[in-house]
Amino acid sequence: MAAVRNREGIQFAAFRDGFDQRFEAIHDALEEAYYNFWKRGSPQPVVIAGRTLDVVAGVPTLVTNQGPPQTRTFPGLSAKDFFDRLHGLIWHHYQIKFHRRNMALPLGSRIPLAKYEEIRDEAGTVVERRSETAQARIDALNAEGIDLEP
Repeated sequence: MAAVRNREGIQFAAFRDGFDQRFEAIHDALEEAYYNFWKRGSPQPVVIAGRTLDVVAGVPTLVTNQGPPQTRTFPGLSAKDFFDRLHGLIWHHYQIKFHRRNMALPLGSRIPLAKYEEIRDEAGTVVERRSETAQARIDALNAEGIDLEP
C-alpha cells in the first residue's frame, strides 16, 4: 500500500507538484521490497527504473532489464545495506533533478540556491553544493555496480 503524504504547506509545493511523485513511487516500491524481505522473510523481486531488485539466497541481486540482461550480485553486502544504498541513490538523484529543474526556469522564477542547494559556514561562505555532493555519491555507488536512474 502506498504511503499517504501530506502535500499541503510543504516547502516549494508548487514546484514539487508532479515532480516528487515519481521519486515517491520508487521509494515506496523499495520500501515494500525491503519490508517483504525483513518482515515476511519472503523477498519478492521488484522492477524499478529498468532494474529487477531481488535477494537470492541472502545475496542482493540487481538485474538490468534493458538490452541483454546483466545480473550483478553483491555478496559483500547485507540485504539491509543494499536497500539502504538504493534508498540513498534515489535521494541523490532527486537532489540533482530538483536542482536541474530549478535551473531550467527563467532567472526570475528560480528558487534561490541558498534555500536548497548551498551549504554555508558561519561566515556565509558556500562550503558545499548539495547537487555536487549528490553526484559524487552517485558516482561512488555506480562504481560499486549499484545504479538506478529514475
